[in-house]
Amino acid sequence: MKITVADEIFRKINDICIGIIAAKGINNHGCNKEVEAFRRRCSTEMNLFLKMQKDIAVKERAFYQLLVQKLGIEARHNSLDLVCREYKDALAQYGMKSEANELNRVSLDELMASDVLPSKNSLLDLVRSGMLKFHVPIDIYDAKDENEEFCIAYDEKYPIVKRGTEMIAVPWCIDSEAEIIEETKNVWIVIVGTSDNRKVVAATRNELARRIKSAFNCNVETGWLEGSVTVFDTSI
Repeated sequence: MKITVADEIFRKINDICIGIIAAKGINNHGCNKEVEAFRRRCSTEMNLFLKMQKDIAVKERAFYQLLVQKLGIEARHNSLDLVCREYKDALAQYGMKSEANELNRVSLDELMASDVLPSKNSLLDLVRSGMLKFHVPIDIYDAKDENEEFCIAYDEKYPIVKRGTEMIAVPWCIDSEAEIIEETKNVWIVIVGTSDNRKVVAATRNELARRIKSAFNCNVETGWLEGSVTVFDTSI
C-alpha cells in the first residue's frame, strides 16, 4: 500500500503535517464490541462537554475552514463539521439539553444513555468517535486493491483524491464516509494539521491505529508526511 501527496500542497502550506494510517484485512461486518464501547464513551464525554460549552470544537472548526481555503477549497463542511452537527442534532432529538450551566441537573442515567451519535458501521463509528474526542477532521478512504497507488493530487484549482486512475474525492478534505461499508477490508486514514496542532494530529493517529489493531485484529501501519517527505510506502 502506497500513498503520495502532491508537492503543491506542501508549498501552499509550508508547515502542513499529515498523519497516515494504513489498515489491511479488516472484518467490518456486524457490531464490534471494542468500537461500540469507544463510541459510547466518546458520546458520553461529549455530552458532558456540552453541559459547559454551547458548541463543539468552535476554534478547531474555524481553524480547518481557514486551512482548506488556503488549499483553494471553497468553505464547505468537512468531516469534523458534519459529525459535530450530527451529534448536536441527535442530542436535541433525544430530548437532552446541551446548554451551558446545566451540568448540575444531569443524572447518571442520562449520561449513560447519551450514546446518541448514530452508529453506521464499526470502521466509521471508530473514526467518527475519534473526531468527537480529538476535534480534528479524520478522512477515511477504501483502499480496495492494496496494490493500487493512492494519491492526493493537485488539479488546477484544489487537491483531489485518486485511487489508481479513479477520482474518489473532489475536492479533498470534504466528507469521505460514503465509500466505507461493511464489505470494506483495506483503508487509508488521513489526518491533516499544521505546526499549531501537530501533537494533536500525532495523538489522534496513534490512538486510532492502536484501536484499529486491537478491535479488528488486522495489519496496521502508520506514517507521517511533512516537509520533504511526501510519500508513504507501507510494508503491509
